[in-house]
Amino acid sequence: MQLMGLPMTLHARTSTRWRLDGGRYEMHLHMDTAEFDQSSYGTLDPDGALVPDRYEEKRPFHSAEAVQIDWAHERVQFGSAPPARAPAPGAQDRLSLQFELARQRQRYPERFVAGSTHEVNLIGTHDVDPWKFTVAEAESIDTGRGPMRAVRMSARRMVGTVEESMEIWLGADLQWMPIRIRIVDRKQSIIDSVLE
Repeated sequence: MQLMGLPMTLHARTSTRWRLDGGRYEMHLHMDTAEFDQSSYGTLDPDGALVPDRYEEKRPFHSAEAVQIDWAHERVQFGSAPPARAPAPGAQDRLSLQFELARQRQRYPERFVAGSTHEVNLIGTHDVDPWKFTVAEAESIDTGRGPMRAVRMSARRMVGTVEESMEIWLGADLQWMPIRIRIVDRKQSIIDSVLE
């Protein structure tokens, strides 16, 4: 992370809360110390897939931002900007993505062999970006619970001359829920979260 252009390291505890009520879900991620928050709200489709219809994000030193997705009318609203065309069904926001990947790995293990790819339209607070995740060979990850077997899904893309990356390790012993997430954004800020 950078503050006023200077590199800065923060150690924080991240907690995620999940709630399912009828056909609707909501999830909230909070990173203390850094004061970083994400929230995702939506429904489940007949297959159980997450269908987000609202995403909120609060970054340090910035105001909270939100995006609303109106799937019925194929519109997406980024803050106060004019509505834009919604992405194709299957798009995920920056929080729901990790749990939707876990759900898919549980339900369709044959799609997650090493070398396979998964394309996702990722909904942020200003745009929708295509990401292509590649599945790696199984590996062991050191966590607060000791070493755990995991499968890493990684994606990289260029934003102008800068590379962004996202890596998500799905834990074999935790029903493929994420046990580590590492993100390098376009400002080269790094968030590296490991299960405690």
